[in-house]
Amino acid sequence: MIPEDSQYQVLELIRDKSDLTQREMAQKLGLTLGKTHYSLKALVEAGWIRAERFARSENKSGYIYVLTPTGVAERLSLAARLLARKREEFDKLSDEIRALEGRLDQDGRS
Repeated sequence: MIPEDSQYQVLELIRDKSDLTQREMAQKLGLTLGKTHYSLKALVEAGWIRAERFARSENKSGYIYVLTPTGVAERLSLAARLLARKREEFDKLSDEIRALEGRLDQDGRS
């Protein structure tokens, strides 16, 4: 499966703007078109989103991506896990910054 960060980003993008093409999604996510296609396919297979066909113009057709109820719940769960992980990273960085500042202060006094 795709990394949780990517899962969350795709689900958020679909929540905000479900009628984007895969190419537009790839651009907004900073992913390759292939990785975006793979991510969408994985999320469809997981049941978190569904792809519905719609006519984009007279001679083209495309998909609109819709979060399923499971996808909505999973998006919230992913957000909570990502927030907890980012807080932990922030706390570790804050500790490192304080330690470096302390060393600089000590070295400045020596």
